[in-house]
Amino acid sequence: MVEVGYSVVSAHRRRGYARAMLSALLARAAEEPAVRTVRATVRSDNAASLATLAGFGFTRVAERGNEADGIELVFERPADPASVR
Repeated sequence: MVEVGYSVVSAHRRRGYARAMLSALLARAAEEPAVRTVRATVRSDNAASLATLAGFGFTRVAERGNEADGIELVFERPADPASVR
């Protein structure tokens, strides 16, 4: 499993940068035979990132508390979705 993360400076949001970064990270994960799962953790109030993950087929698998960020949601998806039967 690998965990991916990305951040976009507020002045440059809503321009497709997060989607481009996530797409590249997923492509890289799919190239690694040992990587079967990709994970991402997002604050529960980050609607933009939640929508981005949903667009790439991530599924919510857990929730956890974090003193600094509050509730974080954990999402996963297969590294190579074509390999899912």
